[in-house]
Amino acid sequence: MIHTEFIGRLVNNPELKKITTKAGEEKSVANITLAVNRLYSDKVDYVDATVWGKQAEHLVEGNSKGSRVSIIGNFETDVFEKEDGTKVKNYNVNVDTIQFLDRKIERNVEQEAEQNELER
Repeated sequence: MIHTEFIGRLVNNPELKKITTKAGEEKSVANITLAVNRLYSDKVDYVDATVWGKQAEHLVEGNSKGSRVSIIGNFETDVFEKEDGTKVKNYNVNVDTIQFLDRKIERNVEQEAEQNELER
């Protein structure tokens, strides 16, 4: 198991989907792609990730394309063969924890505005 952390910006607006598990439970899921800047470089890497449950619901509620998020999770590789015989590798982070970095900034700005109103 490879545990990893990435900080980046959402490439697209996150979309929430509902799936039914083998046990018959309904779960929320959101598949996202993060644009992650490389340290000391102008290059950008794109990281695919899957967010589950309430975290997926919160992700979709208050974030959109360009929002900054931090994800921590398990890095997984899936290898399969296409019909033409070529092998394909997919890389994905199965998210354990997600933080919404832009929301904290917005919340702090709102709190400061409220504090300024109270002081007037």
